[in-house]
Amino acid sequence: MGTFNLYSKNNVNFALQAGIELPTGIQKNSNFDNTTVIIGSGSYDPMAGILFSKHWNKMTFVGNVLYKYTSTGFQDNYYGSIAIQNATLSYKIKAGGRLNTIDKREEKEISNFGWSIFGGYYGEWLDKIKEDDAIDENSGYYLGFANLGTNLSYKKWSFPLTLSLPIINGMNGTQNDSGFRLRIGIIRSL
Repeated sequence: MGTFNLYSKNNVNFALQAGIELPTGIQKNSNFDNTTVIIGSGSYDPMAGILFSKHWNKMTFVGNVLYKYTSTGFQDNYYGSIAIQNATLSYKIKAGGRLNTIDKREEKEISNFGWSIFGGYYGEWLDKIKEDDAIDENSGYYLGFANLGTNLSYKKWSFPLTLSLPIINGMNGTQNDSGFRLRIGIIRSL
């Protein structure tokens, strides 16, 4: 996936995202019963999205929408397209490291260490699965999460930690509601 900046002026940025998911999915039989386990669709799936950001003082607002069209996969089945929405407001406690990308001060004045906190909303929609030309009514959903987190940076490295609490559980048919999510990441800037 690539992000292509279209507009950048007065601390406002607008970009397009585009990419393709390669058919790296696998299909295998379960060791526990007579079901088949499928990870990924096994098809080429194009993605497109838009990204917006606004920066002022120590705060940054970022919003994005991304859609992945899932084409026909294993055994000519459709495993559901997905759309995500995200809106985040972050506050920079300490400028430095990777968190310094927008700061205009001279590099020698900036610390190697940076720290920010953030909160926002993350939404995820998944289409219903279609197998053997029949739609599975117990598949697909819309989930909405309230996100809280922090991001520590050191030089070109960044370590985000996000806690996501479900506030919308729009499940189709009989499915388990979503629980909380805890995400830990490691990012290296080039």
